[in-house]
Amino acid sequence: MDIKIRKAKLTDLEDIKKIITKAKTFMAANGNPSQWGGAYPGEDVLIKDIEAGNSYVCILDEKVIGTFSLIFGQEETYKKIYDGAWSEDIPYGTIHRLASDGSVKGLS
Repeated sequence: MDIKIRKAKLTDLEDIKKIITKAKTFMAANGNPSQWGGAYPGEDVLIKDIEAGNSYVCILDEKVIGTFSLIFGQEETYKKIYDGAWSEDIPYGTIHRLASDGSVKGLS
């Protein structure tokens, strides 16, 4: 199996949205209905990720089977840590919006 990872393009948006929808359905059916509840992540968030160069797709046999955002630098979500702290004050990256179409086990 030869899975490739590349930066997402706006032409990948429909595939990314389908994967996100499938992941949301899976999460809700398996006890996690609120993490990506409602409209999150919406098309606006996905487009912003793509335009910022932070969105990636996983490709198998020329088909998009997974997606994620990899963001380097300070992340708003982690500016305040509750009941703990970063062990070091060094640059870091975060992965957000990780999802697959379910066709490959262990893609993440």
